[in-house]
Amino acid sequence: MLRLRVENIRRDAPDTATFFLRELNGKTIRYEAGQFITLVFEHHHQEIRRSYSISSSPHEELLAITVKRVTNGELSRFLLIHAKIGDLWNAVGPSGRFTISRGDRANDIFFFAAGSGITPIFSQIKFLLARHRKSRLYLIYSNRNQSSVLFKNELAGLQAAHPGQLTIIDFLSDEGERLNNQQVEKLVQQFAPSHFRQSGFYLCGPFDYMRMVRLTLIFMGV
Repeated sequence: MLRLRVENIRRDAPDTATFFLRELNGKTIRYEAGQFITLVFEHHHQEIRRSYSISSSPHEELLAITVKRVTNGELSRFLLIHAKIGDLWNAVGPSGRFTISRGDRANDIFFFAAGSGITPIFSQIKFLLARHRKSRLYLIYSNRNQSSVLFKNELAGLQAAHPGQLTIIDFLSDEGERLNNQQVEKLVQQFAPSHFRQSGFYLCGPFDYMRMVRLTLIFMGV
């Protein structure tokens, strides 16, 4: 069990915040980009466990999780309203298999993210940009509107710092820009016309969104 101290809190949106955490004993928390941790709280004499994706990258000093309020989400509501710097939290150590395959690290990699599904992918992108300069990354990122785009400034900064390595394509549904199977196929063929079957593909978002992207890629022969 980890004992974590809240070192900082960043408000990313009205319903979303990132919490920067450090092990109380000062030890480094080892994890892979794309994993999650599980917070453990006592509430009304009951143990509550909730898992949250890690939004930091292993090379960064502090571990960070990004929490979005969900409908009837008792713990997410509590964290967004009441959590403060200096709080101590219990957590189960990092786990999860949504990590970058070693075989993909030098290839073209396509990331399809919708809404808060960007959280583990943000971790993966930062990791690859810091450690694997040969990979070319394409982020296709869907949101409702500009105000709901998480990590907007951070992603723009990464793209500016790595113009030949990171390309970001945004889709905003409120502006009539909704990703569909034709656009998935067009974008993949545009950026990797002759070798997309050897590229890596990572998807995170609502079930229907991921099913649409996955079935399109399978139809293309990925």
